Amino acid sequence: MTAELIPRLLAIKNKVNHLTPLVLHGTTISDDWFRTALSLGFSKININGSPRNHGYQDYVKQAAGKVELTQFLENSVKTYTDGIIYYMRLFGSSGKAK
Repeated sequence: MTAELIPRLLAIKNKVNHLTPLVLHGTTISDDWFRTALSLGFSKININGSPRNHGYQDYVKQAAGKVELTQFLENSVKTYTDGIIYYMRLFGSSGKAK
Protein backbone atom coordinates (compact mmCIF):
# COMPACT_ATOMS: atom_id res chain seq x y z
CA MET A 1 0.00 0.00 0.00
CA THR A 2 1.32 3.43 -0.87
CA ALA A 3 0.42 6.92 0.34
CA GLU A 4 -1.10 7.70 -3.07
CA LEU A 5 -3.90 5.24 -2.29
CA ILE A 6 -5.21 7.19 0.71
CA PRO A 7 -7.22 9.75 -1.32
CA ARG A 8 -8.67 6.95 -3.43
CA LEU A 9 -9.63 4.92 -0.36
CA LEU A 10 -11.22 8.01 1.21
CA ALA A 11 -13.20 8.62 -1.98
CA ILE A 12 -14.46 5.01 -1.92
CA LYS A 13 -15.33 5.33 1.76
CA ASN A 14 -17.28 8.53 1.15
CA LYS A 15 -19.05 7.06 -1.89
CA VAL A 16 -20.30 3.91 -0.16
CA ASN A 17 -20.82 5.68 3.17
CA HIS A 18 -21.89 3.20 5.84
CA LEU A 19 -23.93 1.06 3.45
CA THR A 20 -21.10 -1.21 2.34
CA PRO A 21 -18.36 -2.47 4.65
CA LEU A 22 -14.82 -1.84 3.46
CA VAL A 23 -12.79 -5.06 3.36
CA LEU A 24 -9.04 -5.54 2.94
CA HIS A 25 -8.06 -8.86 1.31
CA GLY A 26 -4.85 -10.83 0.98
CA THR A 27 -2.74 -8.47 2.94
CA THR A 28 0.91 -8.52 3.79
CA ILE A 29 1.41 -4.91 4.77
CA SER A 30 2.98 -3.01 7.64
CA ASP A 31 1.28 -2.47 10.98
CA ASP A 32 1.06 1.25 10.17
CA TRP A 33 -0.88 0.51 7.00
CA PHE A 34 -3.23 -1.79 8.90
CA ARG A 35 -3.83 1.09 11.34
CA THR A 36 -4.39 3.45 8.41
CA ALA A 37 -6.91 1.07 6.84
CA LEU A 38 -8.78 0.82 10.13
CA SER A 39 -8.80 4.62 10.52
CA LEU A 40 -10.22 4.92 6.98
CA GLY A 41 -13.17 2.74 7.97
CA PHE A 42 -12.16 -0.76 6.92
CA SER A 43 -14.22 -3.04 9.13
CA LYS A 44 -12.95 -6.41 7.96
CA ILE A 45 -9.39 -7.46 7.23
CA ASN A 46 -8.70 -10.91 5.81
CA ILE A 47 -5.15 -11.90 6.63
CA ASN A 48 -3.03 -14.93 5.93
CA GLY A 49 0.41 -13.76 4.83
CA SER A 50 1.01 -11.43 7.76
CA PRO A 51 0.67 -14.09 10.48
CA ARG A 52 2.84 -16.44 8.40
CA ASN A 53 5.49 -13.72 8.28
CA HIS A 54 5.22 -13.18 12.04
CA GLY A 55 7.55 -16.04 13.00
CA TYR A 56 5.77 -19.00 11.45
CA GLN A 57 7.84 -19.21 8.26
CA ASP A 58 11.04 -18.79 10.25
CA TYR A 59 10.02 -21.67 12.52
CA VAL A 60 9.18 -23.92 9.56
CA LYS A 61 12.53 -23.18 7.87
CA GLN A 62 14.45 -23.81 11.09
CA ALA A 63 12.60 -26.92 12.28
CA ALA A 64 11.47 -28.81 9.17
CA GLY A 65 13.11 -32.23 9.09
CA LYS A 66 14.84 -31.64 12.44
CA VAL A 67 11.94 -32.04 14.86
CA GLU A 68 9.65 -35.05 15.33
CA LEU A 69 6.51 -34.56 13.19
CA THR A 70 3.91 -34.26 15.94
CA GLN A 71 6.11 -31.74 17.80
CA PHE A 72 6.67 -29.86 14.54
CA LEU A 73 2.92 -29.65 13.88
CA GLU A 74 2.16 -28.59 17.45
CA ASN A 75 4.81 -25.86 17.40
CA SER A 76 3.72 -24.73 13.92
CA VAL A 77 0.14 -24.25 15.07
CA LYS A 78 1.31 -22.44 18.23
CA THR A 79 3.57 -20.11 16.23
CA TYR A 80 0.83 -19.30 13.70
CA THR A 81 -1.67 -18.79 16.54
CA ASP A 82 0.72 -16.34 18.21
CA GLY A 83 0.74 -14.38 14.94
CA ILE A 84 -3.06 -14.35 14.81
CA ILE A 85 -3.22 -13.13 18.42
CA TYR A 86 -0.77 -10.34 17.60
CA TYR A 87 -2.97 -9.12 14.72
CA MET A 88 -6.19 -9.46 16.70
CA ARG A 89 -4.68 -7.13 19.29
CA LEU A 90 -3.40 -4.77 16.60
CA PHE A 91 -6.88 -4.58 15.04
CA GLY A 92 -8.58 -4.14 18.42
CA SER A 93 -10.63 -7.31 18.02
CA SER A 94 -9.30 -9.27 21.03
CA GLY A 95 -11.85 -10.14 23.68
CA LYS A 96 -14.90 -9.26 21.57
CA ALA A 97 -16.20 -12.78 20.88
CA LYS A 98 -19.42 -13.65 22.68
